Amino acid sequence: MLTVIALVTALLGHSNSTLALDQCLEDRLVLRDVTIADGSGRWSHQDVLIENGRFAAMGRALEIESDVEIAEMTTSGAVLSPLVERDVILVQASYSTDSAMLMVGEDADFSMSTADGAHLADFRRGQPIGQCGL
Repeated sequence: MLTVIALVTALLGHSNSTLALDQCLEDRLVLRDVTIADGSGRWSHQDVLIENGRFAAMGRALEIESDVEIAEMTTSGAVLSPLVERDVILVQASYSTDSAMLMVGEDADFSMSTADGAHLADFRRGQPIGQCGL
């Protein structure tokens, strides 16, 4: 997991807004305190930065240097995993063809569920499928 630690010129907003899945999301978005479950394992209490539809950074307690505001959403307990659609894994970035991983630099295509496994939404390029023309 990549951890970004930098001198902060503009701290992320400390909004505790809930994730609104019925609208387009910001071009730069941080999902706070999620669990990543993919072919590499299960990683709790992670932050995920999505920029322009791609995973830009992942790690614990990300601090991000930025001159522009970044939308931040606390999604405690949510689980992110590679998006699987019609039995095809859309995020395939691992060395093994048997397991998909969420990786920095790849398109932000993922599924989000609750900790108990209830499906919340699927995302393509960081946007909920069914919104923003997806």
